[in-house]
Amino acid sequence: MAMRHSEIAPTEMLDRKYSNIAAVASILISLLAAVMLLARIIFGDEMSAPVAAYLATWVVLLVIVIAAGAALLRGQIWAHRFSLIYYVVVAGGALVAGASALMPGGATWWQESTHIAMVLVPVLVGAGVAAVLFVLASAPASRLRYASVVTATVAAAVTLVVVANLVAHMMAQNDFLRLNMETSGLYGVSQRTRRIVGAVSTPVTLTCAYTSSD
Repeated sequence: MAMRHSEIAPTEMLDRKYSNIAAVASILISLLAAVMLLARIIFGDEMSAPVAAYLATWVVLLVIVIAAGAALLRGQIWAHRFSLIYYVVVAGGALVAGASALMPGGATWWQESTHIAMVLVPVLVGAGVAAVLFVLASAPASRLRYASVVTATVAAAVTLVVVANLVAHMMAQNDFLRLNMETSGLYGVSQRTRRIVGAVSTPVTLTCAYTSSD
């Protein structure tokens, strides 16, 4: 006997309203990021071949994400899965990279003149918002919604475990918690100061004042 529509088990479906919003947001975010990276490659300071190849790889990946966003507008389920995984991985990676950068000596790999926080914070916020939109893009009570929630939850749990291990590792090596706030852009030596000091040819004497508790 034929089953009524309401009795059919939940299937993988999209919430058209949120899936369209998520697709458009993903296309715009990825397009902006790709343009910025291309501008950095073409018009930026001279960079090594490995760095240029790394940025070019990100441009190619962003083009794929844009194509996935266009496919999602046509209702393609694979585009939803791919985009959700991409954004939860990017958000988790940005959070882990930010946490490691706050550790003393943790941002030695960052060679750009821009403070790392000026890059990681927008990436974290953009990817996080996009991931939430893609979770909402799945139809309520569907298998796709369940899979989306599980994916986002597992990614968040893994990220928190990695961050907690970074903090625990640092505290195991020191008797106190010390954070490198220079990577946030709040403190540190500006590029102008670096150029001035670099141009000085005579010895420089620094006089510092501090308390006994410092």
